Amino acid sequence: MLFVVVRVDQISLKNKNKMSFMHKLKNNIQSKIPQNLIFKVNNNRIYLIPQQNKGITVKDIDILKKIFGIHSSSIAEKTELNIDSIKNKVYEVAKKSLESNNYSTFKINVNRANKSLPLQQSKICWNNR
Repeated sequence: MLFVVVRVDQISLKNKNKMSFMHKLKNNIQSKIPQNLIFKVNNNRIYLIPQQNKGITVKDIDILKKIFGIHSSSIAEKTELNIDSIKNKVYEVAKKSLESNNYSTFKINVNRANKSLPLQQSKICWNNR
């Protein structure tokens, strides 16, 4: 399942009323992107999850770039929380991207946000190269 991760940075400076700013940003996104999305607000991120049979378009990503308060956004894909599922998903996405585009190389950044995964960040990068 594809979804969008929206990262914010300046809102984290406002501790006491941070969630009200996050919800205001969520409302701004909802007003700019008309389709029905499920919004999940978590720390300095807002997750935009399309409802069934709907998708995120390139136009939607371009709209996000123009909304004040958004630091960056990325398209993400959900997978199970084990290293084999993650490796299979990375292989699938990389293969699809390399076949459908004119890319000859790619880069993978690892950020282990969920600390329940037993491997450390550096071991995830180098595991079974």
